[in-house]
Amino acid sequence: HGAQHLVDALRWKPKQFMAVLDLLTQPFCPPGAPLDEVVTY
Repeated sequence: HGAQHLVDALRWKPKQFMAVLDLLTQPFCPPGAPLDEVVTY
């Protein structure tokens, strides 16, 4: 489901998708970060 969510994000918000990719290439952001809700898997 997580991968599908990323696909949907790419579909309607490329900038958010790129932000998620940037997140995945770095250590997990601290709790309370804006993208914390996006990464649910």
